[in-house]
Amino acid sequence: MKSSKAASYLVSPAPFALLAFTLLMATANNYGIFTDELYFYACAQHLAFGYVDQPPFIAWVTRFSMMLGNSLYVLRFFPALAGAGTVLLAAAVARALGDKRFAASPLRSRRSQSSAAPRSG
Repeated sequence: MKSSKAASYLVSPAPFALLAFTLLMATANNYGIFTDELYFYACAQHLAFGYVDQPPFIAWVTRFSMMLGNSLYVLRFFPALAGAGTVLLAAAVARALGDKRFAASPLRSRRSQSSAAPRSG
């Protein structure tokens, strides 16, 4: 019993990050280019050190994506990578704020909610 309880707390956020990346890349070609993506694509063709409505890094990343290929998978690779990185960053922040185990574990969140609920009787 004790080993299964300890094993449930060892759930790492890496599988969740990989799942997020996989889902984003699996659906990357399900629809056409979005309005903002088309705008970033146009900005990447005319690079500048600053824009009125966005930081220049977006256009530079899009330009780098354009050099790797011209498909929607390539265009959406770096945003999907950033989404997976966000999952890892959120788990690291939760751990830095005092969590003894990774907060990404769905088992832990259910247990903490059930133990925090007041008991009647």
